[in-house]
Amino acid sequence: MVEPYLVVCAALLLGSLLARGLPLDRRSVDDDYEDGWDLAPREVAYLRRGPYGVVLTVLADLHGCGSVDLSGRHPQRLDPRHDLDDRLAVAVYAGLTWFRRPRLLAWLPGVRRACAPLRAGLLERGLLPPRRRRVFAAALLVYAGGLATATMLERDLQGSTVVSALGVWGAAGLLSLGPRRTLAGARELRAHRRALARVVDQDALGAEYLADLVAAYGPAALRELGRAPAGALAPPSPVIEPAPAVQVRPSVALWPVVDPPPVFEAWSPVEPLPAAEPSSGGEPSPVVQPAPPPVVVELPVRRSERLPVAA
Repeated sequence: MVEPYLVVCAALLLGSLLARGLPLDRRSVDDDYEDGWDLAPREVAYLRRGPYGVVLTVLADLHGCGSVDLSGRHPQRLDPRHDLDDRLAVAVYAGLTWFRRPRLLAWLPGVRRACAPLRAGLLERGLLPPRRRRVFAAALLVYAGGLATATMLERDLQGSTVVSALGVWGAAGLLSLGPRRTLAGARELRAHRRALARVVDQDALGAEYLADLVAAYGPAALRELGRAPAGALAPPSPVIEPAPAVQVRPSVALWPVVDPPPVFEAWSPVEPLPAAEPSSGGEPSPVVQPAPPPVVVELPVRRSERLPVAA
């Protein structure tokens, strides 16, 4: 017959597992995520191994753009990109000044602060358990082990109680070392790996998938970096062609020279104009008649407008 305290311990262990594993499906308004490419490589890396996985993925990105060389045993810094404005990449690249191991880089405060937005996005989608739920799950494990230990001491270290206490503490230890992601996060990680497997089957795996491979499989995928040398994904440098020779034009005056206007002689309208000579074609040219003199018309002055006459 099973002891009642063992049933309580089993319920506590199961509650701890559910507190860390729920929800079963991701919380999202977007239903088009079955292809496995919904998450970015850095999000997949954080989902798999936390900041350590993100550091590996960032190093793969820096290797592709030519800022870091991962072909050796340890990462080697190369010339950084001048247009590098990624906060996380800058933090990892700066951390290579003091540490060469990715595990030590993951403990740098600047790297952990830069990884905070990744964790917030995964928590919002239900792919990682919140911190308070993890603390609650750990408390349930400790309570189950404490209950088994108290029962063992109460019964004066009987053989059955000692074995039961050891079994409860062993199960609690295994559950505490379990995956940090929820069941929905585990499904998302498997979907991403299946999508990468389809790319491998189609022989379409290129250098642009290095970050996805490292994010999904970790250090085991670093050997794939040998296929792409450092700088394989860097944009080609622009080719600057020499400018054509400039032809020197003759100097031009700033102000154009304007001829003075012709001077017209005044003529009296009374005098007749000279007769126009006929053109060579035989047609008479029109004769210009002088304009008639203006006619002066005196208008009557209103009585209110007349000026007073002095007496």
